[in-house]
Parts: sequence; structure tokens; C-alpha cells
Amino acid sequence: MFLLVYGQSQGQTNQNEPNLNKIIPSTPETYSIFKAGDFPVDYATGKLNVSVPLYEIETKYGITIPVSLTYNTGGIKVDETSGVAGLGWTLAVPNSISIEQHGKNDLINNAVWFSSEMSNYQYNEVNLETLPVETRTKLQALADGILDTQPDIFHYNLPTISGSFVRDSDGSFHTIPYEDIKITYSETDHLFQIIDSKGIKYILKMGNSISSSTQISADYSPSSFFIEKIILPDGDEVNFKYEKQMSYQTTTHSYEDVYAPIESYELSCKPAVKDSHSTTINRYMDKLLTEIRYGDEIVKFNYKNTINGTVGRKDLNSTNLESTFALDQVIVNHSNGNVIKNYRFNHSYFGSATDTDFRKYRLKLLRIDNLLENNRYSFEYNESYTPAVWKFCSGYLGVL
Repeated sequence: MFLLVYGQSQGQTNQNEPNLNKIIPSTPETYSIFKAGDFPVDYATGKLNVSVPLYEIETKYGITIPVSLTYNTGGIKVDETSGVAGLGWTLAVPNSISIEQHGKNDLINNAVWFSSEMSNYQYNEVNLETLPVETRTKLQALADGILDTQPDIFHYNLPTISGSFVRDSDGSFHTIPYEDIKITYSETDHLFQIIDSKGIKYILKMGNSISSSTQISADYSPSSFFIEKIILPDGDEVNFKYEKQMSYQTTTHSYEDVYAPIESYELSCKPAVKDSHSTTINRYMDKLLTEIRYGDEIVKFNYKNTINGTVGRKDLNSTNLESTFALDQVIVNHSNGNVIKNYRFNHSYFGSATDTDFRKYRLKLLRIDNLLENNRYSFEYNESYTPAVWKFCSGYLGVL
């Protein structure tokens, strides 16, 4: 599952053929949110989330919005890029929909075909001319890479509800497993609206995104949607702002080798023999949470672009390093100016002696200082083996 969500390797068919099995990676920041929310305590393996609670907004109707920092102990991939909190850490706020995209973007109308007829997925020697015109048209569009038959999976994590859903060919959404909520999407405004069983309404706008380009194609895809506001049954609102953004990129190398089982294969099988390599440039755009406001309560999230005296994140590949950030402070205050909580985050870098430039580094969270109560959380890590990013030394799970 990890490789599906944030796979740095994607299968590539013949360069002149559409890749119908392509899985679009999420942005590293989106992946850190998804990883913390969808892979919590696992009693079979002993994996757990370590959580540092920071604050909790309490609203009417028993709704709470917790703000915390979580660390997932399920391991770190060699290719994993740090989020703004630090490698393995996530600023955990239940405010998002994370998208696990398979093939085409399902939010584009008429781009999908999830047929309910099983015979449409079975191979047989049927004369294509005997099929209905609509079916032949869709099959041709599928072969041309215009349609796809793989539904994307949307993972939602909101204050009162969480789970997954998919979109049907007719545009309707279905939760997995079933949950009594209503989901709609506006293609004009690019907004999700989710209403839970208590009448709590969530409005989510487009958040992080990714642009992937190869030698022959380019794709743009939203990676997440973030809460813009929560509307309570009495009309009160909780408002969210995302006024910082940063961009950076990674490079993916994909290889595919296909061999005939015996030397004397039939001539018709010859096109199946391949030995191909492709390079994909993934450009990420992350929108960062800067404020949550409810009544007189204001939670502010401040970010820094200078760590250990160096401007810009040393672990990111970006053309604008001044606009790459790490989490600096979380401050909670009332509109009258009284400060309730004030946390400062101290960072450095994990280093690798085997490479230079950004691949040598990973963002490291050293400690969290509680400035009002004069105490702190400090963290130590096992750094006995930290290969450089993008090294071809990951195992099947690809973890450090």
C-alpha cells in the first residue's frame, strides 16, 4: 500500500502507448497526512503512532478539532521526503481529503468508465462490430488512454467522520464502508461539500497538487482538498486559512523488462519483448495551514525558511529555496490578544556522508519547546543507517 500511495517508481509501457496502470504519487506533505491518518496502531506488528497534543478547539454540538504532532513508527522509505514538521512527523489536524489516484483523475467528468457488466472486463474472441456503438466508442477511448477503469480512492479525515470513498461513472460518491453522509463536488468551483448525519457541513477546497511530466506526456492532479470552513447547524463557522505555499520537485526513474519465456517464441509475441527506461519529473505544490479561527479562539501556524543559519530547506530540490519551509511555531490566542499556548519547533537535519546537495539531508525535528510552561519534548533517533535519498538500496518495503 505504501508504494501505491507514494510510489517513486511507476510502470511504463511502450513510450508510444498510454499507460493505463499509472498510479499518480501524492505530494510528500499529503503522504505524511495520509500515513498518520490511515495507518494508526497495528497490534500485529507493534507499529503505533506517537502523538504530542498541542491544543484542542471545542465547538458546539460536541465537536472538537484536535491539533497535535504525530510520529508514525512504521518505518521511513529511502525515497521519503520530509514534511514541514520533520521526517516521520505530521502536523495532525482533521482537515483534509487525500487522493490516491489510479490512472486518470476521476474528478474530471466523463474521464472514467466503471462498467457494472462483468463481461466488459473479460477477454473473448467476440467480433467488436457486434458490440453496441456506445461500448465500442468507450473501448476505443480506453485504448487511446482517454478513459480509465480504475477508481481513485479518496481518504477523508474530518473532525466528526473519517474513512474512504470512490466516485461512480455517474458522478455519485460512495463511502467505504457505508457511512450516513452526503458528498457532493462542484466542478465549477472545485469544492467538496460533505454533510454528516448531525448536519455538520464541511466545505473543502483544492489543496496540494502535483504536476508530472515525462518525455511524451504531462499530467496535473490535485493531491488533496483542505477544509475551508465548517458550518455548524446553527450557522456558526470554523474558518481555516492556507496562506503559505511551497514548491519543489523529485525525479522518478522507471524501468520495465519483458522477456519471452522461450527463444522460439511466435513472431506475434515479439512486440511484447521490451527493455525500457523513462524519467518522470514530479513538481509538487503544497499549501500550508496558517490559521484556524472559531469565535474568539485563533490558532496560528508560523513557518520558517532558515534552519541552522541556512536560508531554504536543504533537503528539498527547489528553484525557489527561500519559499521552502519548516514548521516554526503554533500559537493559540484570543482575539483580545491573550496568548493561551505557544510552542516553538527546533529543527536540524539527518545527514548522509555518501552524497552531496539536497539528497544528503532529511529534515530532523529535535524538540518542541512549550514557551509558556517552560518545558519541552526532546527526541532521539536511531541514525545508524541513513542512506541518501533516491539510492537504489531499499528493500521490498523500502524503509530505513
